Amino acid sequence: MGGVYTTRESYLKVYSQFQEGGLSEVLKNRDIIDASVSTVTTGIQGAAFLGMGVNPIVLSGAGILSIGYGIYSFF
Repeated sequence: MGGVYTTRESYLKVYSQFQEGGLSEVLKNRDIIDASVSTVTTGIQGAAFLGMGVNPIVLSGAGILSIGYGIYSFF
């Protein structure tokens, strides 16, 4: 649930930046990267939760991305 909320907040920031200055304003900030990483991580976690990725390789990848996203969000 937290991943969905942070992804939403990231996209709201990107949308606000786009409204303020267009694509150049969006590309100046790192929020577009945050939104992209959030989307991928939340998607993998959702797929794993729904049982679509129950093999060890997919679950390991989801774990690595989750930890990486956690570290990225911290800084």
